[in-house]
Amino acid sequence: MSSSENNLAIVAAAERASIFKPIEDRLLALQNNKRLGLSFEKNTISNKNDSVTINTGALKISVRAFVSKHPNTGAVINPLPISVAIWKEQDFQLNEGCETPQEKAFNTRDFSSYDDALSYVFKEIERSS
Repeated sequence: MSSSENNLAIVAAAERASIFKPIEDRLLALQNNKRLGLSFEKNTISNKNDSVTINTGALKISVRAFVSKHPNTGAVINPLPISVAIWKEQDFQLNEGCETPQEKAFNTRDFSSYDDALSYVFKEIERSS
């Protein structure tokens, strides 16, 4: 990776972490909730969290931040940089030799704001209880 590519990767990783930070803060406030298992994932470039998997028992929920702006030009390239995927713990069966479930097993939505993404996540958690 060239120096300029490395710099762009650093900018992109920092943006992902920045987009994810308010999500992380809200979820950490709920960390004492024994019903929710939180597993944060660090970006290897920024060494900051940019995604989380939430285990509610019945549901698994993945919340991921992606880049919104081109790291070089600053132009918006992704107006919906927060992705939420929800699936039931035993909602799909994997065939031998196939490690990836079919997409229909997942309910995936993208959001422009962390408030909208978390509202959706909390609504789905409440519905599954």
